[in-house]
Amino acid sequence: MGNRPSLSILFAGHADANALGRLLAFYEHRVAIEGFIYDINSFDQWGVELGKNLAGDVRSVFTNSKKGHSATELDAQIKAKFNPATTNLLGCYLS
Repeated sequence: MGNRPSLSILFAGHADANALGRLLAFYEHRVAIEGFIYDINSFDQWGVELGKNLAGDVRSVFTNSKKGHSATELDAQIKAKFNPATTNLLGCYLS
């Protein structure tokens, strides 16, 4: 959280098996190549656990949005948990 490079992909459109497979392959390839460039193990367990924690936080925002929480409550939840880039992305997605 904060000043870490990241990639966010918003998928809009037809979600068939072929499209989702291409999206998954693209993301895996990007992560592996970036790891080779920076000489790090992109699939280490600590990074995986961090990703799971962050994904859980994003899921809770989506769940609260579906439950009908007010925009003010969602904004407060988002700003408390995420860096500015993720905050802007979630704000665009939820509006």
